[in-house]
Amino acid sequence: GWANAIVANEPAICRNYGRFLGRRYHGFSNLIWQAGGDQMPKPGSALERNWLEILQGIKEHAPAHLWTAHWDRATTARDQTAFAPHMTIDNIYTGGRTYIQALRAYNRPNPAPIFLNEAHYEGYGVTAYSRPADESPQMMRAQAYWTLLSGASGHHFGSHHVWHFNWTGIYPRYRSGSWREGMESQGSREMIFVKRLFEARAWQELVPDQDHSIVTKGYGTFGKDDRVSGGDYVTAARTADGTLAMAYVPSTGTGARTITVDMARLSGPANARWYNPTDGTYTAIAGSPFANSGSREFSTLGDNGTSANDWVLVLDLAASPPRRPAPGDGSPAQSAPAEKMATGRHGWKFGFAEADITPKPGMPVMPSGFANSRIMDGSESPLVAQALVLEDAGGKRAILFTADLLGFGRITVDAVRHKIRKAHGIPEENVCFTASHTHWAPAVNFR
Repeated sequence: GWANAIVANEPAICRNYGRFLGRRYHGFSNLIWQAGGDQMPKPGSALERNWLEILQGIKEHAPAHLWTAHWDRATTARDQTAFAPHMTIDNIYTGGRTYIQALRAYNRPNPAPIFLNEAHYEGYGVTAYSRPADESPQMMRAQAYWTLLSGASGHHFGSHHVWHFNWTGIYPRYRSGSWREGMESQGSREMIFVKRLFEARAWQELVPDQDHSIVTKGYGTFGKDDRVSGGDYVTAARTADGTLAMAYVPSTGTGARTITVDMARLSGPANARWYNPTDGTYTAIAGSPFANSGSREFSTLGDNGTSANDWVLVLDLAASPPRRPAPGDGSPAQSAPAEKMATGRHGWKFGFAEADITPKPGMPVMPSGFANSRIMDGSESPLVAQALVLEDAGGKRAILFTADLLGFGRITVDAVRHKIRKAHGIPEENVCFTASHTHWAPAVNFR
């Protein structure tokens, strides 16, 4: 790969190439540089020496940019000694049981933020190193929840349907299907529910339950990082103030699993619910809220609707409902939606929400219809997104979305409609989109 080209050049050439990249991209504050690429340079090797020259050249002109690395499987970004001092973000590259490397990175004396860089991809189970179970939707869910409940701050989902974008030169084993179908696959859609669960809570305050002081029984066996998927190990975490505890119970079949929780680890009576990671719905546990004393057994609900039995136990303090999620899915919105609800004279109900989606100053934007990227330096008036929900006296509902964008793409519209139907039961044909058609909003995908 590219490693051969790096080795073939002199250190001075590599340093100058790094300087070129640093000068070109120094004004972009949203970049994370990643050294390596599926191999770890051996200490003292030409690859190590020349790659460090590229890194140092970039840092000469972009010293504030963040750095991480992509080495071998079963490693983290900080495992290469010469590069470790430059790694401002740690990450894990692993097989299926992502909690193993995540906890190793988390337990470092001076840990950095961690994310899952690469593990198994959703796909066909026909690669040289994986089986169908390794690339199944339930494995994709396990990788995400295992990672985020083991001290990580982020997670990458990979799809063998998508990454090549149907390049004609790709290996034949990846040619079935299309990347558009992959975007709508079960595993891809279920990542929405991962974000929804954590975004609504103080996930950044969660501390991994490594000594099993929260889930005291039924947590299974801590596995090995041997690229074999599956396992029954339960990852759990709790906030230091005891206001939130969560536990992911991975799939082992379709039957119920029982875990025991030390309720005294919570700081008050707690609402207990099972979260279905396949559709984002909650099921309240009978008898909730429970006192924060003694131990209590919780049994999962068995099959979650996909011939798998993974569930997430969520324990929130009864007096502290989860905060409202931040607006959008990764949008540059700066304020939470302002919400209003009312009931009309004839039994109709309506709800309205508005959110500021103006890019923050310093963000690179490509206004719709313009050929070059620009840097946001201010605005005369905010860009907003609005939603109006109507419900008639018979309970039928419809939603109208509008936003200060040039328009909405079909992929976005279909994904949002599907998400709303699954979460709220509103028919997809009852969800409408319109836009102000401004050319001064950031460009979006119109496919």
